[in-house]
Amino acid sequence: MAPPFLAITLDAKRRIVRTARALELDPARMGWGLLDLLEHVWERKDPAVSALVVAACFGPDPRIPAALVEFGFLVSVDAAWELCKEETDRLLLTHKQRVAAGKARAASAGRSAGGTLQHSTSGEPAADQRATSGQPALTPSTQHPAPSTVEEDLPRAAPAPLQLEEVTVDPPEPTFAPPDLQALWNEQAERHGLPRWDAMAGKRKAACASRLREHPDPAWWDKVLAGVYASAFLCGDPGPWRANPDWLLRPGSAESVLEGKYAGRAVSGRGRGTPDQNQGLATRTPEQMADENDMWAAYRENRKAEGLEP
Repeated sequence: MAPPFLAITLDAKRRIVRTARALELDPARMGWGLLDLLEHVWERKDPAVSALVVAACFGPDPRIPAALVEFGFLVSVDAAWELCKEETDRLLLTHKQRVAAGKARAASAGRSAGGTLQHSTSGEPAADQRATSGQPALTPSTQHPAPSTVEEDLPRAAPAPLQLEEVTVDPPEPTFAPPDLQALWNEQAERHGLPRWDAMAGKRKAACASRLREHPDPAWWDKVLAGVYASAFLCGDPGPWRANPDWLLRPGSAESVLEGKYAGRAVSGRGRGTPDQNQGLATRTPEQMADENDMWAAYRENRKAEGLEP
């Protein structure tokens, strides 16, 4: 660490800024470099500065020595440089002033400590009186203790506890809200024989918000509704049940549509459909029959939920 008397004057600060601006460098880098250079000159007690020293203080930029000469920090001497006389004289003067001030403070502290010594009424020194009373005699080191530093005299305050402020962050508003899904349903619902979605409150609103948290992408719901409209069963064929908003908002209903559970417009109806619908019943594969079983199970479940069947 540089000695405390190494400092940069206001004039030198201005010249540092100009030097840095001329070289397109950071002024802070130039300032620290100058402090390093002053410290080197003070430790060596020699104003001579070599190219290696300049590179060590400011960095390996070949333009810096010439700039330091141009702005009055160095003077050229043969093949090297010296710290300019103004800077050298300022270092010596500042150091002498600091040393003199330190000696004055030490002498003042010594006089203050010596003035507290008490003498006996018989004229004998207090040191002899302390010795006869069994107390240790004062020595030169105890009579004039070295003045303590400012840091030692000041009490050390405990660091303040870190205060953490609790911040509540509201969840972002969904880009596809319940009214948007409601409008998407109503765009084509009546064309396919499905009921309109008019009410949005209570359990229906909560269920809609839950489904949209699971699937916030509008394109995903476009595919779901396209699958609903493409299914004869969900559109009421053979009837009487048909898909409605409450069914759509139940957990798993929309996913079943995309998985193809209700795909196809021809439904056998267990003999309840038209001859054309029942024509291929005997030739259906086990997979097709299983799908139809699932569809009719869902149909009965929905009717029970709506109170149409016991």
